Amino acid sequence: MNTDKDLAINIVSDDEKQSIANQFLLALRNKNWDSLASIITPDATWALPGENLLSGIAIGGEEFIKRAKTLVNSGVSLQLKNIQLSYSGFALSVHNQTAKSDAELDVHVAIVATLRGDKIAAIRSYVSDLPNMNGFFDGKLLHEEQLEMERPSFEQKWAAANTFLTAMKTNNWELMQSVMIPDIEWTLPGKSLLSGPAIGVDAIIKRAQSLKKFGVMFELLHILNGWDSVALSLHNTGKRGELILDEYVTIVFQLNGDKITGLTTHLSDVPGIERFFVPGIID
Repeated sequence: MNTDKDLAINIVSDDEKQSIANQFLLALRNKNWDSLASIITPDATWALPGENLLSGIAIGGEEFIKRAKTLVNSGVSLQLKNIQLSYSGFALSVHNQTAKSDAELDVHVAIVATLRGDKIAAIRSYVSDLPNMNGFFDGKLLHEEQLEMERPSFEQKWAAANTFLTAMKTNNWELMQSVMIPDIEWTLPGKSLLSGPAIGVDAIIKRAQSLKKFGVMFELLHILNGWDSVALSLHNTGKRGELILDEYVTIVFQLNGDKITGLTTHLSDVPGIERFFVPGIID
C-alpha cells in the first residue's frame, strides 16, 4: 500500500483540500457515485480495519465505489464533527450511528484521505470500536486473504502511540526516541513556525518540545484503530494573552512492528496554528 509520502505529489492548497473533502462527504450522503468517481484516482485504495464485510483494502475505482455503496446503504449517519486538513490531504471526523433489527452501530471514525494532485488517491478509515463495527457489518470479507497480511497488532499500535503521547506529556525525550525509527517523518499542515515535514528523530523531538514550549495542552478523545496503523483523536488547546488555540486533531501513526515510521497531523483550524505558532515566542 502506498504511503502518504509516496502520494503527496503536487500538494494542493488548503482551500482545495477543503473543497474536495466537502465534495467527498456530499457524494456519500447523496449517493452521487459519478461525483465520487470524479474526485478519485483510477488506482484509489480504501483501507478499513476489522474482520467484517467492509474490512481490508479496496483497490481501484470500482472496488472503492463498491465499498462506499455498501457503507452508505447500511444507513450510517455520517454525522460530521469537523473537517481537518493535513500536509497532503484531509480527515473527516464523523460519528457513525445506525441500527438494524439485531444490532446497533455507534462508532467514532476518522476518514483520512491522501491526495494526488486534486484527486483522492487513498482513504484509510480509523474506528473507535472495532468489536461494535464487526458485529454490525457481520459477513465474509471480500478479500479474505488480506487477513493473512502482516500487520502490527492493535496492542503494538496502541503501545507505540501511547508511549509517544506519554513521552510528550512528561517531557521524556529518551522514551519518545525509543519508539521511533531514525528516519521518521512528521508532517503538519499550514505555514506556521512548526508546519511542514520534520524528518529524523532529532527534528521530531524538537517539534514536540516546541509544542510544549508554546503551552499546548493535549486531551485524548478517542483511540482510532486502522487496518495497518492507528490514529489518536485529540483536543489541543493553548492560550497566550488574548490569543487562544482551540483545535481538534487527528494524528495518524504509521508503524513497522512496534516502531513509529511516520506521523501525519490533521487540524480543524489551520489558520489558528498560523496565528499561534509564530517566531519570537520560544527559544
